[in-house]
Amino acid sequence: MDEERKKRAEAAFRNKWQKRIEQFKRHYAEFLRQDRDGELQKRTLPSFEDAFTRARHLVSATEPDADVTDKELTAFEAAVLDYADEYRAQVRASLVELVQQAEPLDAAQPSQKAKRTASGTKDKGKRKTSPSNNSEDSAKEEGPNVEAECALLDAHTSLFTCAWKFAYFPACRDAKSYPDMAEHWQHEHHSSRWSSESAELALHEPTLVPALAVELGLRENSTLSEIREVIHSGRPECTCGLELHLETIQ
Repeated sequence: MDEERKKRAEAAFRNKWQKRIEQFKRHYAEFLRQDRDGELQKRTLPSFEDAFTRARHLVSATEPDADVTDKELTAFEAAVLDYADEYRAQVRASLVELVQQAEPLDAAQPSQKAKRTASGTKDKGKRKTSPSNNSEDSAKEEGPNVEAECALLDAHTSLFTCAWKFAYFPACRDAKSYPDMAEHWQHEHHSSRWSSESAELALHEPTLVPALAVELGLRENSTLSEIREVIHSGRPECTCGLELHLETIQ
């Protein structure tokens, strides 16, 4: 009964404040589009539904039919950025757990070290960080536990699919890295909150990504970020002469 009352109360709240909620939602979509290319921090911000949980007080700060002000929009952005590190930690924790559950006990030592360091870690406190185009630098700034988690998620075996892949959403079916998975949820599932059941470990041929790395002239055990860096660097060619594009590993 308590759960039903909560659902009815939430529905009533959204119905009453629908106009202002939609205005915040449109602004957030535009905010996410700005300065997005190559900016990992912007691409891994929460979906609107997750962001909304931290800005409900702004929605009901005035009358339901009142337009959202510039001051309120600025406050909304600040609330989202303040929540960003905590949200990313939640996403990483979900994906790290999937990788850990799938790894065999005799996995390579570097991976085991990353697992021991990353296991059960959470970001302590909420700290706004400046945007960075380099995920490794961002991880180092945030601390060793985050660095270990990111290293584990950068392994070529750490690919994920959206849990909605069996629904009629083609974009949910492709294998995705950690940043791609976070961006996918932000863009495709803006009306849903992230949970531990939002993603699954991708089932793929384990030699596929190493083979791609070799064809690009990289080490067989190259990380996903190293492979993406080569593809982003221009118009790389496979050793067979075929031009490769970013979609090759997405």
